[in-house]
Amino acid sequence: YQRRVHGVFEEENILDNVAARGQQLFDGLSHMVKEQGYPICEVRGKGLMISAQFDFEIPAGTAAAVCQAALRRGMLVLTSSKYEVLRFMPALNISEEELQMGMDILKQSLDEVLQGKRTTPRLEKVCCPSPCSGQKQCRTRLVEQ
Repeated sequence: YQRRVHGVFEEENILDNVAARGQQLFDGLSHMVKEQGYPICEVRGKGLMISAQFDFEIPAGTAAAVCQAALRRGMLVLTSSKYEVLRFMPALNISEEELQMGMDILKQSLDEVLQGKRTTPRLEKVCCPSPCSGQKQCRTRLVEQ
């Protein structure tokens, strides 16, 4: 059974697709922050397991509201963590077009929930809410001007 699964992964170039679509998702989310001003302070993950954490100033329940808005549009997005985090785990064989459609749905869902609460993009280096202990937890985040 493992050999058949491995064979399908090779025949359909699943791992190459995961790398390419993961980069597409990561880049798309990063673009939404840097160029479009969505209040997301961190995009993290690997492959097609990517998450986006909202700024700490965003009210509790924002991530859940975005998930509900996306679900009404036919896309499943999960929440994660005690913070306001969206978690994405699309199918390993998702196409470039399908992923772009998902990004469009996400943008519509964010626009519905945030209702214009975007900022002029400006990035600065900040640390996590708790002391870093020197563990490289600092990151670039979007801040309002």
